[in-house]
Amino acid sequence: MEQLQTNRQIEDAAIAHVLHLEAAAGRAAVDTRGRGALVIVENVRQGEPGAFRVLDLSGERLAALLTRKREKHYVEVPFPVAAYDAVVR
Repeated sequence: MEQLQTNRQIEDAAIAHVLHLEAAAGRAAVDTRGRGALVIVENVRQGEPGAFRVLDLSGERLAALLTRKREKHYVEVPFPVAAYDAVVR
């Protein structure tokens, strides 16, 4: 498999993998990216679909997690490697 470079390539590979798993299980699958469906695919960047891990957080699992939600507000300060390296020296 080609090296996954961009976020879009990684996302496409993850979605293709999930669609393949669903079809193999006899279920009709649809790409729902951007519509709030909550399947998480881990270990995608390494590029080998056989090593991808799919976490299904739908239904009761998702409902249980959402009961513990909390709103957070924060500011993120980018800290590029070059700036870090300059400080460490």
